[in-house]
Amino acid sequence: MLRILKKLLSKLSHHHDHEDGLPLPVPETLNLDTFSLGHSKIGQSPNPADSFYTNEPIFWIKNPDEGIELGIQDNTLEFVFLTIEKYSQPIIYQGAQHTLSTEITLEEFLVDFGEPYFNSSEDENTILFYEPLPGMIEIQAEFYEGKLSHLLVTSESVMADEERRLAFNVEKPWPPQPSQAG
Repeated sequence: MLRILKKLLSKLSHHHDHEDGLPLPVPETLNLDTFSLGHSKIGQSPNPADSFYTNEPIFWIKNPDEGIELGIQDNTLEFVFLTIEKYSQPIIYQGAQHTLSTEITLEEFLVDFGEPYFNSSEDENTILFYEPLPGMIEIQAEFYEGKLSHLLVTSESVMADEERRLAFNVEKPWPPQPSQAG
């Protein structure tokens, strides 16, 4: 997943983090039912009601103390990336609040979130790829040594790209059927 995130971030030219001395966003609620952070839907323009709102066309906000990174390009909120060890805000999933933790195992995550469209395992890392809105929204959950480490919600779907599916040796058809989307 970090490879994928670095590719996304390489496209972003404005970078603001703790060291810049700029205001950092107040943590907003990540809602996996509506694919939004605060009032802003991923894949759409940031909402002025949100603390991270900007009208700059390209913007990257990194708040390592809060465990959250946001990428905005062409005035579109492209991704929300959470480092679970630092992220303490609850998320909303299936209408209920959930607290993510590095103690959540791969097996526990699968019980709550269901089977993914695809999973990739290499050494001690596993990435689960969920396609709730195929080609429009992808959720990646990364596990290190069987424990949840990162969560990425993005409008830049890896699995929507045929070449990337081939690189991951995905044999499932695209787009996934609702029962295969995870």
